[in-house]
Amino acid sequence: MQLKRLTFVLVFVVFLLSFANNVPTKSVSRELQVSLVQRNVVLATSSVDEEIQEEIIVEEVVETIEETVVEEQIKPEEKPVVIAENKPVEKPINKEVQPTQVVKEEVQPKQVVKEEVKPTEPVKKEEPVVVVEEKSAPAVKPNQLIFAGTSSTYQYAGQYNPTGVQNIIDSGIVSSSVTSFNPNDSQTTYFSGHNPGIMATYYRNLQVGSIVSVSDASGNISQYKMIEVVKTDTSGQVMFNTLGISAAQLYYMGSGQESIAIQYCVNGNTDMRVWYGIKL
Repeated sequence: MQLKRLTFVLVFVVFLLSFANNVPTKSVSRELQVSLVQRNVVLATSSVDEEIQEEIIVEEVVETIEETVVEEQIKPEEKPVVIAENKPVEKPINKEVQPTQVVKEEVQPKQVVKEEVKPTEPVKKEEPVVVVEEKSAPAVKPNQLIFAGTSSTYQYAGQYNPTGVQNIIDSGIVSSSVTSFNPNDSQTTYFSGHNPGIMATYYRNLQVGSIVSVSDASGNISQYKMIEVVKTDTSGQVMFNTLGISAAQLYYMGSGQESIAIQYCVNGNTDMRVWYGIKL
């Protein structure tokens, strides 16, 4: 009878051990498993108090179960092994590489065009334009006889008027006769004055080739060149070589061409000079 009970207890313990192994360690704690085994063993052995040996055996079995449970909990979880399928390795297909044909292009020599280098002309710098203000000539007074920096007023005495001429020259100015001065009348204007006096400059500086200027009543100037001079007395019988007439004739009638005559005394009334000039 005792042997049957022991056999039953062993079978039950084995069942519990098998059950403990199948339960996941993460869901059932170690203490719960031990308490369940102990409870079942006590129930199984409560009816046999007298059998001390059986209890000892049960305790040994329980200790064995505890050690086994502890070992099972300590074991690391086994991860499923994934077995990779061995696929056949595809061998690379060796394609025949055809050699590349290099096309050589014929390089034609470039024609070098030589440009004629023209000499560079120096750049002329523009010089600043200097504006020269033309100074207007001083206004010339009308009826002026001008020579060697002097300007003398003349006054018309008439065609033949010895008294009028004398009165004018005695007043200190120059007398004009034969015609009133007109540079375009094709006639002689006869000028006379005192020396010493207003004609002193002419006596000292006048010579053949000298230029004498005359302004008309409007201030317009005309120039005359001296071409001949004669020395005469009051009779005026000395002839002009260029004219073929005497000094007296020139005084009374003129030469009949555009001209001027200038007369002044040197040594009183017995020594006079008469110049003849033509228009330029």
